[in-house]
Amino acid sequence: MPHPAKTLSEPVKLEHQDAGKKIPTTYVLFIPPGRTMEQAPFYRFYQRAKERGWTVSTLDSDHVAQKSHPKEVIAILEKAP
Repeated sequence: MPHPAKTLSEPVKLEHQDAGKKIPTTYVLFIPPGRTMEQAPFYRFYQRAKERGWTVSTLDSDHVAQKSHPKEVIAILEKAP
C-alpha cells in the first residue's frame, strides 16, 4: 500500500500537550531477530519513552508483531495501563 509522502515531510503540530501527558502511554520496542535491544532500529524512541516515564516493553519480533507474534502482543496490550 502506498504511504502518503506528506506524513514524512510535514511537521507535526502538537496542541494541548499538558492534557496529553496525563494519558497513560505504553511503548513497545520490537527487537529484530539476531539483534540486541540497542541495535533495534527504534531503540532511541524506546529510550525517549523511558525518559518520559511511559510504560515500556520489549518483544523479540519483526516490525509486524501483530502478525508474527499475536499472542505476545495481546499479552503486552492487556498489561498496558
